[in-house]
Amino acid sequence: MHTPQYTMVLTDIRWMASPAALQLARFAGTPALPADELALDWNNAWRLAEGLCEQQEITAPVYAAMTGVNDALGSIPPTSTLWSDEAVAHDPRWERFRVAARAILVLLGEPYQDPNIDEAQEGGFHSAVVF
Repeated sequence: MHTPQYTMVLTDIRWMASPAALQLARFAGTPALPADELALDWNNAWRLAEGLCEQQEITAPVYAAMTGVNDALGSIPPTSTLWSDEAVAHDPRWERFRVAARAILVLLGEPYQDPNIDEAQEGGFHSAVVF
């Protein structure tokens, strides 16, 4: 049995691993910028993952892989075109983020499955912000 924090991290990893169309659909009809929200969710998951690593609920290689993605996302300048819906859909760098997230799922021994878009659109599941 995993902790609620693990479940939250796993959900955010699955969102990053999701196809671009699903990532964009998650925020359809909202003022949210999908790329920005995906990056913020990832950062929140990464912050939770540090504690999960300390508690040995995830391994150091999982945390290191998550850190690599977090660092790459954090290095994108705010004015970059990578923050656009077009980039999420077509830029190979966003595809690399998806591939990296799928590899993290493999490290966790977790299957990829589409996250629940209805729950996400209704505001039912969001990562906890950890400071």
